[in-house]
Amino acid sequence: MNRVVRPRINGDEDLSPTKFRERFRLERAVVEKILHFIGDDLAHDTDRNHALTPKQQLLLTLRFLATGSFYHVVGDAHGPSKATVYRAVHRAVEAIVNRLMGLIAFPNTHEATRALQAQFHGKAGLPNVIGCIDGCHIDLRVPTDVENAYINRHQRTSLNVMAVAGADGRFLCVSAHAGGRQHDSRVLATSGLVEKLETDSLVPVGGGVLLGDSAYPSRRYLLTPINHPGTAAEERYNKAHCRTRVCVEQAFGQLKMRWWCLKHGLRFHRVADSVRTVMACCILHNIAKLEGDEGDWMQDVAAAQDLGEPDAPELPPPEPVAAVRRLAFARRAEFVRLFQ
Repeated sequence: MNRVVRPRINGDEDLSPTKFRERFRLERAVVEKILHFIGDDLAHDTDRNHALTPKQQLLLTLRFLATGSFYHVVGDAHGPSKATVYRAVHRAVEAIVNRLMGLIAFPNTHEATRALQAQFHGKAGLPNVIGCIDGCHIDLRVPTDVENAYINRHQRTSLNVMAVAGADGRFLCVSAHAGGRQHDSRVLATSGLVEKLETDSLVPVGGGVLLGDSAYPSRRYLLTPINHPGTAAEERYNKAHCRTRVCVEQAFGQLKMRWWCLKHGLRFHRVADSVRTVMACCILHNIAKLEGDEGDWMQDVAAAQDLGEPDAPELPPPEPVAAVRRLAFARRAEFVRLFQ
């Protein structure tokens, strides 16, 4: 019996730039740049069996990530079978993570760090800020034997994804290893970021601070809001803190609006595949930002903060020892005095 191969649709020939971007969430030129870096990883050793080209595999992957749909739905729209789409998506996601992970990083020069701090200072007047940190829950499928570690306060299984965003909305650090049961502060403690912050070695310029919400403990390198402000200066500090920190919430909102698979939940059988897909989406988000695509063509993301989830049910860790608290509050007081 002769094998039947359905016609493959590249999705490239007959689409206008606007239609292409709507379907694949990136500009055509940006897709070509990504192919330049990962094309060799996607190339097949033979042309037998009508193998998909690297470009076809990447477009299938982008369509899958952009819609959050099923493999067979993407296959019906573009020609390949369900199994072929499955293999293409996993190959492309792995290639993106392996080849382009370096795009998620803090600045590594004095000039770039000073520029980042100047961008944050221009938002509301807070100095020495090198990033804003927050957590975001992304639903996923998990095996029943480990389900308990991923159940969040809404009784759904999720990953608690921690990210640090820059002033322009690019991700500087992403940790997607934690289950939804873990509290944001616990995710930070196990991410490996704390050690670099403690030793002031995260960026070349010393004295940098992160901004986080009340889910995080106050530290000399991590400024949180004042829960019960008692002076006008503290009120102004809280407002400046909120205006500056909103960039990470907007980044999460734009991430989910661009890649709907994260908004509707991941249905992979293995948690490792979900983690890899989250990282790939964050890398693609950064690529779009670097290419000047701010996502204005997508839905209005003014309510992007509502796309995140409240904190998971695990109780915050105990307060640090008195000496650590005194250092943290003293550092925060320095910033409050700027608004007197």
